[in-house]
Order: sequence, then C-alpha cells, then structure tokens
Amino acid sequence: MSIIWCGGEDIDFPNGGAVTINTGRQRAAYARCGLVCAATNKTKAFSPITAGWLHFYCYFNSSSTSKTLAGLVDLSSGKGVFVRVSATTAKLAIATFDGSSFAQLAEESGASFTSAGLFDLQITNFGASSNIKLYFNGTLKIDFTGDSSISGISELNSVAIVGSAAVDYYLSELIVADEDTRLMSLKTLAPNADGDASEWTNGYASIDEVTISDADTIYTDTADQSFQCNLTGMPAGDFICKGVRVAVRATDGVGGIGIQIGVKTNSTVDLGASITLGGVWETDEKLYQLNPVTSNRFTPAEIEALQIAVKSVAV
Repeated sequence: MSIIWCGGEDIDFPNGGAVTINTGRQRAAYARCGLVCAATNKTKAFSPITAGWLHFYCYFNSSSTSKTLAGLVDLSSGKGVFVRVSATTAKLAIATFDGSSFAQLAEESGASFTSAGLFDLQITNFGASSNIKLYFNGTLKIDFTGDSSISGISELNSVAIVGSAAVDYYLSELIVADEDTRLMSLKTLAPNADGDASEWTNGYASIDEVTISDADTIYTDTADQSFQCNLTGMPAGDFICKGVRVAVRATDGVGGIGIQIGVKTNSTVDLGASITLGGVWETDEKLYQLNPVTSNRFTPAEIEALQIAVKSVAV
C-alpha cells in the first residue's frame, strides 16, 4: 500500500487554467497556501488506477451551488470523478464529468456544506459497477453504488482542481493513494537555508517563493554541477512518513543540459534518472516511498534534516 501522488502548490498543477493562490486559506501548520483555478488544472500523469483515494483540504468561507472542488481524472481528456457542491443546494456531491458536462451521482443527505475541512474520496472499481464514498472530516457523507463509467476512459491518472475564488473554496494538501487517506496530512517542505552544495548561480532564496516566479531562479550552463538546500521541517506532533515527493520547475536555456533531482539524506545524495529538458518551463518530480539509504520509512528526524538535491547533466 502506498502513496501514488501528492502536492499542494501551483508548481504541482502544470496542465490547464491559471492557478491562483491565497496564503490565508490553508492549514498553516501543513501548507503554505490554498489553490483555486478559474478553469480546471491538472497534475502530470501518474500510474493509472481504477480504485484509490483522493485526500484534500478545502477552505470554505461562503455558500454557493454548482461548484467543482477536485477530482480524479484522465489527464488527456479531463474526464473523471469529482467532488462538487450540488447543483441545486449547498450540499456536498459527487459527479462524473464527460468532457462537456457533469452528471451528479449523489449528494449528502445532511446539512449544507458550511465549514472548512478535510475531504477523502474513495473510488472502488471505477466503471459500470462502482462504489464511491465521500468523507468530510472523517465522517461518511455519501455512499454511492452504481454506474460511474464515462465514455472513452477506463482509468484515472491525474488530479484535477478547480475551486472557486468567487465564493472562497481554496484547496490544499492533495494526496492520491491506494490505501485509506483519512488520517493523512500533506506537509509542504519549502527551501529555507543553504545546503551542503551550491555550485549553481544564486541560492535558496531564489526558489523559496510561494507563487511561481520564472524570473527568480537558480541556474547553471555547465554539466555535473550540484545544488542542495535545506527545507522547512515537520509540524508539531507524532507522525510516520508515508512518502516524500520532490518537485522542481525547470527548463534548458542553453541546449544539451538536463537535470537529475532527488534528496540528500543520512549524508548521502540520491538522484533520479537524467531528465532531458525542452526550451519551455516544465514541472518534473520524483516520489520516494521509502528512504533510499535505509530502505525504511523516512523518520521525522530524517525529514527535519532533509535537503532537496539537484544536479545538472549533459543530455
């Protein structure tokens, strides 16, 4: 059982409408901001699934109807299963999207959605005979059994977010897993100090902003140069770590330079395969299920000492 994908900042959603952030619409101990889009935006593709969990936090400050929050979708078409606010009431709902319109499958029977909180969407056997459950703050709100099939797709391989700035639905702490996510939280680790290697031009302060800035960067035009920086640590409390995802936004501005990305942990640098970059900005990522040095879960102490690691390579 494992984490499939996780993220919660604008860098994590490179496909679709512009992402707007608000730094007061999130759980401050875990995330740096809340996200909202005027039009749907999606993650890069991950391994396709027909069963799994989607977890996210939604800040809610105003009542409205017919609003889309987030869902699991097919990246190329945008079709998928979404958490929504009902088209007729301010109650939570689940719906499918066929590329042009929503079909509501079910809505909660209780009171209207009026407070911020944690959502967990569980999909079992996506298709003609499925079961879809929606939990809010750990309480089951919807339990749908029936047909969730969508013409043209049979699997889901991306997270889609929308939200609504007009009525203040902001999203953060998104996790996809093949196991129960109801007790999970996503902690964003942001650059906050120089690391053990700094062969690139500029330092961590050029990549620590909450909102993407392609004018504020670290860079090199030489292969085999390393950069590392320290990161903000764990929140207060007792935790186990189910996974670590590294995400960077990069481009090749000179030609023939790619990157490897990873972490430095337990005095060892672990880097992924070489990534060939194009002439446009792109988000690249690496997901660790276990500490690559110990082959066990990352401990909280190891997360506190973790450094992001990047190396330029000839491609």
